[in-house]
Order: sequence, then structure tokens, then C-alpha cells
Amino acid sequence: MGSKSTVFLASVLMVASTSWAGTVLAPLLSIDVHRAWVFSVDFSPDGTLLASGAWDSTVRLWDPASGEQLALLSGHTGWVHDVAFSPDGTLLASGARDRSVRLWDVGGRRQLLVLRGHKARVNSVAFSPDGTLLASGSDDGSIILWDPATGRELSLLPGEAGVLCLAFSPDGKLLAAGGEDNRIRLWDVEQGKLRKTLYGHWGPVRAVAFSPDGRYLGSCALDGTVRVWDVSTGRQLRILAQDHFRVYSLAFSPDGRYIASGRQDWRVKIWEVGSWREVATLEGHRGGVLGIAFSPDGTLLASSSADNTIKLWDLGGLP
Repeated sequence: MGSKSTVFLASVLMVASTSWAGTVLAPLLSIDVHRAWVFSVDFSPDGTLLASGAWDSTVRLWDPASGEQLALLSGHTGWVHDVAFSPDGTLLASGARDRSVRLWDVGGRRQLLVLRGHKARVNSVAFSPDGTLLASGSDDGSIILWDPATGRELSLLPGEAGVLCLAFSPDGKLLAAGGEDNRIRLWDVEQGKLRKTLYGHWGPVRAVAFSPDGRYLGSCALDGTVRVWDVSTGRQLRILAQDHFRVYSLAFSPDGRYIASGRQDWRVKIWEVGSWREVATLEGHRGGVLGIAFSPDGTLLASSSADNTIKLWDLGGLP
């Protein structure tokens, strides 16, 4: 995740709720243990674990069914901006302000490797779909591709601006990178070449995500917009949100039916893919929503916030 951002202060106290089509539901769980801004969340591939990274320099593992903390992983000496599980769920990667990427043994609850190569804070980490590569993006403008089995640096993709977010395409051939310079770059992973640069945002790009079928790329930025792009052509297809509230986080549901974003105004917005209509607003946080993640079965959404909490939402009532 990016740097500390201004939190919008609402004049009206919002009641914790999930709403769509007139239905109001309370969140399933609210976790308040970090006592610091929670920048990132990610579900394990089997959905039995939820990982979080926070301003308190820790990585934590949770039981998403009960909210119980299962592990506290210490080692970073700066804010943990991003966490990501490997596709097989055996590894967890974290990137932090201390310029390091760390790999954790999920089963053993221990640190395996410390990867050093960036010259500034690490904002994003992402595993390739087959788990053979780990990408990290930094304020130093570089993207490093690592071998997660050995921690060896395989290649470096040079950049012109700080890299705030990363996402591999479902086939692993492309790597999308959102920049401090308001641009999105699509890299050919095998050849290490820049394929396309997407222009449209006029604020730093805080999150990018591919749809599960690889057809769309979603992006959000501090310009207050969520945008949808055609991956094959690089053409902008839709602007889903356009207002003065910054947008920090973005994710597609596993079945590709929905795209969700976390916002400065303390809300999560969810749209239906294809029709692009807004179908839900999740309210309950008291700070900007910095990270979101769908559970692997798509029935839950986890959100993390500058209010120091993680919330879990039941999406079973979505149309």
C-alpha cells in the first residue's frame, strides 16, 4: 500500500451495516487487535486463514470464521504495506517500509527468508499464478522478480516512478503495475519488456486487479476513480466511480461477477461486472478502507482500514 493518507472525517456517525436493494445486514466480525492502520488483507487459497499487514510492523494470521488471532509474525522494522499468500498456501509474502520482502512458512508460523534489493519501501507483493515467481514493487521505481523457493533475484524491471501496486494476469504472462506517476504499466513477464502503458488516471494508482478470465483490468487511484480496461487493447472501458473521495483498494470476486473498491469515505462499493451497476455499499469503518479481499468461495469480503480494524462481510445476499 502507499503512504499515509488523509482520512475523511464524516459529520454523521455511520452505523456498521451492509446494504443492497434495501437489505441491511451487520458485519459478521470486527477485529481490533493491531491498534494501528491495517494496510492489507489476503485470504489463504483454502479460505481457512486471513493474513494482515499493518502500521505496527507486524503480520498476523487470523481465523476468518471466529476472528481469533492464530499467529503474530514479527521481523519487519517498518510499516507492512502488503501481504500475499502463495497459490498453494504454504508461503506468505510481506513487503514493508523497511525496504525488505519477507517470506513466511504458513504452517510453521516462522520466517523463512528476507529478500533485500529495493532501495526504498516495498509497497506491493504478488505471486504468479503458478507460484514460481514473486514480484515486489517499491518507491524506488523498480519491480523485482524473485524465486520464492530460494529467495534469489531473477530479474529487475526498471521504472520511472514509484510502484504502488502489482497484479499478475490469470495466465501469468502479464504483470500490471500501478505508479506514483498516475500510469499503469503492463509488463511481459517472460521477456521482461513493457507491453503497454495505460493513461487515464490523474492521481497515483493505488490498486490494480485482473478479472479471473483475464479480460478486464480494474484500477483505482487517489483521483477518486475506479476504472476498467480492456486488457487486449489497453482501451479504457468504464469509469465506475468519479468523485472527490480517494480510492485505495480494489478486487474482483473469484467468480468474476463483481468488482469491489475500498474508499476514503470509509465505505466499500461493489459493482456487477458487465452491467457495471452498483449493487452494494458496505458501511461500518471509521477510516479509509486501505485493503480488501474476497474469500476464495466469494461468500465473504474482508476489509482493512485506517480505523485500525479488519471487518468481515457476508455477501450471500448479493444479487
